[in-house]
Amino acid sequence: MAKDDQTNERESELEVRALNERFEKDRKNSAKDTKETGRDLGRKIGAMYQRFVLDCISDLGYAVSLDFSQQPQLYTNINGELADALSLFQSEIGHLAELPDKATRARLHQPVFGTCDTDRTSRDDSPYKKLRTTLFEAAASYAENAQPFRFAALRTNVNVAIAAPRDHFERLAGSSLNQTSSRTKSIFDLSVNIITNEKVMRRFGIDDAIRESWPLSIDPAGSTLVWRICQELKESDAIPPSIIEQGELGEFVRMQNIGKHGAAALEDLMDRTLEDLPEDIDERDNSILRLNVFTGNLHAWGLHLGVIGNSRNHSIVS
Repeated sequence: MAKDDQTNERESELEVRALNERFEKDRKNSAKDTKETGRDLGRKIGAMYQRFVLDCISDLGYAVSLDFSQQPQLYTNINGELADALSLFQSEIGHLAELPDKATRARLHQPVFGTCDTDRTSRDDSPYKKLRTTLFEAAASYAENAQPFRFAALRTNVNVAIAAPRDHFERLAGSSLNQTSSRTKSIFDLSVNIITNEKVMRRFGIDDAIRESWPLSIDPAGSTLVWRICQELKESDAIPPSIIEQGELGEFVRMQNIGKHGAAALEDLMDRTLEDLPEDIDERDNSILRLNVFTGNLHAWGLHLGVIGNSRNHSIVS
């Protein structure tokens, strides 16, 4: 082997090792053995849920990493750390803790959320989903009520329905949940970085800039990017038919709305002061406002899922 080839191979090995070390450092920093409570726990669970609903992003990152090797003529302008990340992704998914494959991600999320809310193929009768249905129904009654004299009773129904799903999540808090959060965040963030890279976007015909908060926020260019990747790589083993369906522009935006409202509702759910009704008038008004925001997000979450309201018969959850 020529000396230059040996040098290049050595440099590549060092870069891959650096990526591995960065993964490990990030995982340790974000998965400390802390047992969060209240809104801190709610924020973690909400973020996990949002990423789980948008799990197709990780599938697309993997598909692009395969395409990088299968169609090298389309990636001649990609090198350095991005090239190493693509190679690492395709070779180590399912082997590194920070790169769980699709089956592992589903298994990690199962105790927390049951099956994914975008999975059309599974009927989920888990205790959590049943508890959530009760909460959706209470929120719908509260949000759709037009009779002021019923507010007190309907508020009580919401408060009662909060207790069981909150207890479900509180019992899960700890190092295992922290590890699940960290591991699924690692592959999600890497996938976002890959598919939103300017050079990767150009390979799929997207020149418009995408906002930094995407895909956790809606951006037309981001939705188009998902659709283009799905169409270009739909023959890839990394993109099952269900993901092609999710890549349709309207469907992907609906998934984003499910994730957004679900994450906001879950954060509020874990706040134990949500049910308080203070004696002070100003504080009481603020408490009622907070409950209104909570039930509003719950109601929107259920509507986008198709489990309450007029969209009930068109649920994406079979």
